[in-house]
Parts: sequence; structure tokens; C-alpha cells
Amino acid sequence: MPESKEKYGLKIVILCAYFQPELGYREYYYARNLAKLGHDVIVITSDRIIPIPGWENIAKAAGYDTSRYRGVGISKLDGFTLHRLPVLFEYDKLIILRGVSALLSSIKPDIVHIIENGFVYSIPVMLHKQSIGYKVIYEIEISLAPTHLLRKKEYAEYYLAKKPLLKYMISRSDRLNICTDQVQDFLNKQITESRGKIHRMPLGADPDLFYVDSQERVEVRGMLNISEDDILTLTSGKIEPQKHYDVLIKSINTIKKDYPKVKLLIVGSGAADAMAELKKIAKTEGILDSVIFHQFVKRTELRKFYNAADVGIWTQATITALEAIACGLPIIVPKDDATCHLVEESNGESYEYCDCLQLADCLRHYMSLENRMEARKQAIIIFKNKYSYLTLAKQLVDDIYLPVLQEKLS
Repeated sequence: MPESKEKYGLKIVILCAYFQPELGYREYYYARNLAKLGHDVIVITSDRIIPIPGWENIAKAAGYDTSRYRGVGISKLDGFTLHRLPVLFEYDKLIILRGVSALLSSIKPDIVHIIENGFVYSIPVMLHKQSIGYKVIYEIEISLAPTHLLRKKEYAEYYLAKKPLLKYMISRSDRLNICTDQVQDFLNKQITESRGKIHRMPLGADPDLFYVDSQERVEVRGMLNISEDDILTLTSGKIEPQKHYDVLIKSINTIKKDYPKVKLLIVGSGAADAMAELKKIAKTEGILDSVIFHQFVKRTELRKFYNAADVGIWTQATITALEAIACGLPIIVPKDDATCHLVEESNGESYEYCDCLQLADCLRHYMSLENRMEARKQAIIIFKNKYSYLTLAKQLVDDIYLPVLQEKLS
């Protein structure tokens, strides 16, 4: 490894099918924090954001552009360069970009870090790996949970298209960066080419955007008409039927008699029928006055709501739970391979997926101020040590990028 690389920084390309900095996601936070560390970071992506159900309602609520399309061109953002390329073909996240090969030849990066949030678009990276002379880090984001393979459509897609492509990409990669035990276990069982290449690193949150702020707590609780002795539980994210937010409402109702001061704040937007169904459930349960619906907010504003809350609750793996940890919020998540690590430091509780009674028991635990305060202290510590994207960016460089650059090109 040439000394100049370590001293002056690396030239790093982050390639992803879709890039939506207004929503965050790891590709944005990697780029932002790697640039902060002094590296030359270039993001290559398509001219659009990822397909999101109910995007128009979400975008309107937050004041974002309601279109998926962002245009072709080059721009600067938060210390890194962003290249948006034209799309030749797109179907259900299978996407082909025009100009990837030429751009890589022009940039001549040290590292190409692929965030696989689509399919096919990243093949040119492997075709030119040796001729240009970069190393490839392959990060699989698409869900590979076995439950997906039980449905006929996903089963066929996997065995006919995705598995052969994954085998090729993994065989040509220098390292795999994996964020959950679930994906790691799947690869170990399904794709032998992954063995010996996997580096396990969790997702995180950005410390510049998510942090503890007691003044924000006072301001937001005042805006929402929440008194200091109210116990405010919170969930955030896109409102979709498969997230089973009804479980949260029913669990709140279960403990409401014993803890009349408990309230639930749902921050997010989605399809109109999904929103209407949740409000109907809250009314049926008789706690509509204890459930607060707040429209989707920009990621730069979301921190304020985490600071206003006393407990965060989620029904599935999501980056918003990590953002809540950054704000010192005790969290409650399902017992799942993708979420269990989030509460292993006594900063939260877990329950069996969709089990209202178990979730109610977790909520009862955090009706105690002493329990909440202890979990808050642990959350702040664990975030700094494990989940800050600045910490994770340093790990990418020290534990993956520099070691692979010292290896002979394969």
C-alpha cells in the first residue's frame, strides 16, 4: 500500500442504483462521512430515486420533489461529487445505466464500493476491475430473507436471475460488507463464493444530524400539547400495511388502563387508505385521543421528535430505530436476526413479532422513569461506540479498504 494513499486519502467510488439524500440511507452517510475523513468520494447513480409506495404523499408532507426523477448531471453535495447517469432500462429494481464504464475509466478509483439496491447496473464494475486496477467492495442491501423465497414470484426471480448474478458478483468482489446476521447466514448457506469474504458491519446514523437536545424536547412536546408527565411512545417511517402499526395501537390500549398518561405518536405518511385504516383501528380501540398522527418530516427535523419522545417502538428492522438510539431514546423492536443486536446493550427491549401482549409487557417496563433513564444512558454510549456513521466510515477504511488495497489484484 503506497504511503501517499494513507496520507492523502483514497479515491472512492460509491455505486448505487438509486440515491435519495433527502431520505438518508447508508450510501449517503458513507459518502458524507468518508469525505469528512479527507477522502475523495464520488457517488455514481441513476437519474432517479428508489421506487417508494406512497411517495407522492410522503414527498408532499415533507416539501420534497414529488417526482422520482432528479435529472442527469454532476453536482457537489456535502463534500463529495455526485454523478447521475441516464437509465437505459428499468423494471422492478432491475436497472441498467449508461456510461458507468467510461466514468470509471475517467475517475480511476482505488475502491469501488457497490451498494446493491438494484440489480444488473453494477456488472460493468466487474468487467473493468483488472484493466482499471481498483478493488471492489460489494454490499448487499436487497432482502434475501428465506421468507421471500416462499412466494412463487420471488422464488422464481431468485433462482432464475438473482442467484446467478449474485454468484458472479460475489466471486469477483474483494470483500462483502454485510449489515445483518440474517444476510450473512443466508449467504453462507446459499452462495459458497461468499465464504472468507464477509465483513460484518452494522448500519448506523449520522452524529451531525441525530443527537440529544433537551430544548427540542420542550419545544416539540409543547407543539404537540404533550405535558412533561405524559409518557410519549413514538414510531416513525412510511405508513404501509405490512408494517403492522395496528399492533402498536392495540398494545397501547392494553396498558392504557394502568398507565393513562401513555400516548403514541406516529410520525410518517403513506397511502391514504393505509392512514385511514390506522385511524379506524385507534377509534375502534377507544384510544383515538391518545394516538397522535403527524405527517412525514424531513430527516433534518426528525431528530426533534425523537428528543420529544420517551420510548421508541418499531415493528421491523429500520434505520429510524438507529437514529432514535443516537438521540438517546430507549427502543423496543421485534426479536429478529435483523434487529436483536440493536438492544443487546440494555438500551432497549424486544418482543415476538406482532405479539401485542409481549409488546405491552415491554412498554410496561418503560413506564418506569428509572428504567427509561438507565436505557437512555446506555443508548448514548452504544451509539458513539458502534452506530455513529463517522465511526463506521473509519472502520470501512481501516478494516476493509486499506487491507484489500494491500492484496494482489485478482
